[in-house]
Amino acid sequence: MRQVKGTFLDVDLDLHGSPSDIEQVVSVMAPSVVVMRHEGQDASLELAAQFSSAEIALQAFAELIQALPCDARSAWDRLEYRSANIGLRSGSQGRKLTGAISLEVIGTMFTSGL
Repeated sequence: MRQVKGTFLDVDLDLHGSPSDIEQVVSVMAPSVVVMRHEGQDASLELAAQFSSAEIALQAFAELIQALPCDARSAWDRLEYRSANIGLRSGSQGRKLTGAISLEVIGTMFTSGL
């Protein structure tokens, strides 16, 4: 596999669950995120701050989730799915981008329920 250099853009956090749980999570996270989309059972969030790598952005999301107040954390835990999508830009079409996320960050993501 040929490795292609790419530029990290952002991490989107896509959420799906009951409208009340989505509303509770989004309202608590709102000061730290940009709400890209919020319609009923779905929301898509990006961190308001810019980060230099996917790993740092994922860690920031995990810390934000771990800091949720109890009610918002319960709503987070009830969501049907939570998906982190890493945005990359590459000048080469049809080639696979590769990168690494540390085991420490992956462990934090799992304990956060990402």
